[in-house]
Amino acid sequence: MRLSLKNIEILLVISVLVVSALTHGVNMFDYPYYENDEGTYISQAWSVLEHGSLAPYTYWYDHAPGGWIFIALWGQLTGGFFTFDISINDGRVFMLILHIAST
Repeated sequence: MRLSLKNIEILLVISVLVVSALTHGVNMFDYPYYENDEGTYISQAWSVLEHGSLAPYTYWYDHAPGGWIFIALWGQLTGGFFTFDISINDGRVFMLILHIAST
């Protein structure tokens, strides 16, 4: 059976996606170490869902809220922020999905 150009393209795209997922996903719950910024973003996302505010407390300066609004939507879709053990892991799984989608 001879592979057509379209089939070769599909196999190539799938191969790239698998390599991308593996390089990003292997050991993602252990390395790199948990950074306090990750906790801050998850906290902001939790505040969006639970309090309807952009932050659990007010800073005089903060990043644009788009990131944690997307994380809040992800938390809503997955049933909360402890679906993947600890809340930071939920953010890391979301980043894995975004990484694969952007590949």
